[in-house]
Amino acid sequence: MSTSYKTKVFMDSGKEYIINKHPEDLIEQFKNQEGNAINSFIEFEGLIINPSHVSSLEYIEEIKDVRYDG
Repeated sequence: MSTSYKTKVFMDSGKEYIINKHPEDLIEQFKNQEGNAINSFIEFEGLIINPSHVSSLEYIEEIKDVRYDG
């Protein structure tokens, strides 16, 4: 079995995006050196967003069952 981590990002505008990262990793990338939300554009997997406009994150865990019939 393998586990894949994804995060659904909800924007202030109501748009939703899925990014192939764990939410804690995203939160760290959303912060500047002082720990405040970055107020400029950043890029994730071809998606360009401003973290100051993220309203919430939802953790999505996908467990893939890998079977071997040998």
